[in-house]
Order: sequence, then structure tokens, then C-alpha cells
Amino acid sequence: MTARVLATLVAALAERGERVTVIDEHQGEHGVAGALGCATRRDLAQILSGDANLGETLLSPVPGVRILPAARAARLTAEATAAQVRATAKLLHELALGCDLVIVHAARMAGRPASGAALSAQRRVLCIGADAGGITAGYRLLKDLAACGGRGEVRALMAGGTSAKLARAAFANLRALAADRLGMRLDWLAWVGAAALSHPFTLDAPHSPPPWQELVGALAAPSQPDSLAHDVPGPAHLPRAASRSQRITQAEI
Repeated sequence: MTARVLATLVAALAERGERVTVIDEHQGEHGVAGALGCATRRDLAQILSGDANLGETLLSPVPGVRILPAARAARLTAEATAAQVRATAKLLHELALGCDLVIVHAARMAGRPASGAALSAQRRVLCIGADAGGITAGYRLLKDLAACGGRGEVRALMAGGTSAKLARAAFANLRALAADRLGMRLDWLAWVGAAALSHPFTLDAPHSPPPWQELVGALAAPSQPDSLAHDVPGPAHLPRAASRSQRITQAEI
């Protein structure tokens, strides 16, 4: 579900005039490129080894969106040389200069170090199912974040279900677990209901459905108090926003 949600959000951000780059640490149907029907032939790992350049590795499935496949590079994080770590940091800086928002679709870190791209994130968003199973999975992700020493704010995007009240209750349980057991603060970003999830972005219908536009506003905006975060059960609309000069690196796990 995460790749489908993120692919729709990225496309909706581009529709609003945002220039978005996704560093995608997932492959196939689990990656944003796969969710948008793109085949990946090269990877960040090949750039770092000198076997490919950035231009031939980047994908552009829709206008305003660039995807840098990085699944192999993420798996090789523990083996990266000091020179490759520096090269990754330089590349991230260059990518940020050319867009409004960099989103790292981060691979789960269980049993291995997080990638340099994921650790560079200023904000982290966890896509969590709005049910009991989602709370369990979300807590595992939070434990991984705590173990890898990731810094910056962490927000929850609750997905699925038909009730904002139930999604808020699931979030409250997870937030309490994070605080009591991990000493970690978890904030609310938004709820995407089942009605919105049933209308994802596709290349056959290359316009984001209205239910996603309000969530896009919450994602693109600077950090907000929980009281200003958005719930998206069904149709909603925000006016088109001008492209921002502010650059935010965000990890979506």
C-alpha cells in the first residue's frame, strides 16, 4: 500500500507545481517507479561505483517528478566506503537544489544501518494502517527508527478505514507506545480513508483525484501543529499552490 499511496501523493504534488524527486529504496511493485509502471535499469549503487551517471539513472514518469532508484545502494549501506558516503551526501545536495521536495522512500532498517539518504531526512512520515495490525507494524517501524538513531520529527499518515475517529484512536495508542517504550514523539500528519485509497493515481488517468489534494497540502507545507493536520475521508480540494523555494528532505517508510 505504501508505494501506491506515495506514488499518488508525488503525482498530486507535481500537479500543484511542486518539483519532486523521490529516492526510491524499494524495487518492483513495492517501489514508486513500479507503482507508476516504470522499469528500473540502473541504481544509485552504479552511480557510486562509477558505472552510471545521474542523468541516465533518473526516471521521469510524469512531468515534475524524478525518481532515483536506490534499492541496491540501500542494501549495500553497511559496505559503503567513506568516499561513497561523501558522494551520496553531495548527490543529495545536488538533487535538492534542483527541486522543491526530496522524498526518500526508505527501506526498512531491521538488522542493518539506515541509508545516508534516510538519515539525512528532516521529517519522517510513517504510512500506518488505521487498524490493530497497523499499530503493530507501526511500532516495529518506530523501533527501527529509534535503533538507527534517526533524528527529526516523525509523523503518522494513517491509511484505510472509514472513520477519522477510529484512525485518531489507533494513532493515540501508537503515540502512547512510542512515548512510553521508546521515548519518541510521534505527531499526526493526516488520515487517508478507504474512499481516497480507492482512487489512486495511474498513468491511464494522469490527474490526482480530489481526495488527495488536501493531504498534499499537509505534506508540502512546513511543520504544523497537530490541530492543523488534515483528514481525507473523501472528496476535498485545495487551490493550486505556487512552487516553493524551500527544500525539505522527507523519509517515507
